[in-house]
Amino acid sequence: MNNRNCLVLSLLFMWLGAQAAPLTGAGSTSAKNLINLFIVKYNESSQQKVIYVGAGPNDGLKIINSRKVDFAVSVVPILPFELKKNHLMQFPFVVLGFVVAVNIPGVRSGEMVLSGDLLADIFRGKIKYWDNEEIQKMNPNLNFPHIPIVPVQRADLAGSTFTFTNYLSKVNLIWLLLMGDGYYVDWPSGISTNGGEGVARKILQVPGAIGYDELSTAVQYRLSYIDMFNRSGKRVHISRPSLQSAVDQADFKNSEDFYLFFTNQGGVKSWPLLAGSYILLRTDSDRETTKKELDFFYWCFTHSNSVAKKINAIELPAQIVSQIEQEWQDEFNWKKPPG
Repeated sequence: MNNRNCLVLSLLFMWLGAQAAPLTGAGSTSAKNLINLFIVKYNESSQQKVIYVGAGPNDGLKIINSRKVDFAVSVVPILPFELKKNHLMQFPFVVLGFVVAVNIPGVRSGEMVLSGDLLADIFRGKIKYWDNEEIQKMNPNLNFPHIPIVPVQRADLAGSTFTFTNYLSKVNLIWLLLMGDGYYVDWPSGISTNGGEGVARKILQVPGAIGYDELSTAVQYRLSYIDMFNRSGKRVHISRPSLQSAVDQADFKNSEDFYLFFTNQGGVKSWPLLAGSYILLRTDSDRETTKKELDFFYWCFTHSNSVAKKINAIELPAQIVSQIEQEWQDEFNWKKPPG
């Protein structure tokens, strides 16, 4: 956690000491806008108030273990043994889509497609020019200029980096062995910058650039993004239906403690590059606090459709929400609120 985030959290906790205690959450910065959309609506309709502070993509586990907040948000699921060791429960919340955006003269969104293997070769620095034979072969109707490929990636710890590298690790063995996945990897070439908006600005500024970013940021900056091949070998364009198809394929029934990554799901219509936000709760909190938390997230699930659409997020299917509610009942003896 950087110094700025430490200061923000410290000020929050000082302020809370002088107020009637709201529910407090912290963690993933990428989920901050989404969580706060729910919170604004919930705070308008409920006497129980909720506050959320973005702290960093890998700080969810650290923050919830500090016992300074009531819940935390992680962009990746926590391993079951870590949950048990730390007296935690996790469950998925909503899902965000990610894209690969480019700045190639004459190429617009949806006109170009790249495979996972080619993306891995590009971000490893193996393919250096846009008129590369393999790229041209995959896009026979486009004429690529002979300009350098400039990968743009996050310099800071980022959930988008974890999502992108987790996808590449699933589809390309060389990437898995040499680079792996994580919030940060040792990029061999290109430009590194901070924040999703920083990536978007660099892509717009640099001819030949290619980078990964959250869909809502790409839409905001009007980036041109590519199509991809999914696990079924089908070319797909990112859209609500292709994201929803991927979410619908997520097999949480056969996952322990909801430990599952959303990248590269099956289904002929599924978009392969997406990630969930995972809520972390303590199983040893007092019953009153736990009830307030679960009532808040139940409210979020019942209002997820209208809120998620505002930032191109995807709500969970009803069967997954039912599975989550059953876990709440089993762990906390939670009862669904009336009405």
